[in-house]
Amino acid sequence: MIGILGALLGKAIAALAFSTAFLSNFTSCVVFVNQPKVPEKVRMMKH
Repeated sequence: MIGILGALLGKAIAALAFSTAFLSNFTSCVVFVNQPKVPEKVRMMKH
């Protein structure tokens, strides 16, 4: 029982990390495309 819960929890954490990374990459791409003349803002958001 604990093994099944651990596997599900691991999958949930992996999915969450993947979706978070995907969303942050998508957001930075959108910001970069929308504001090509303001690279300072993009650098601040990435740090």
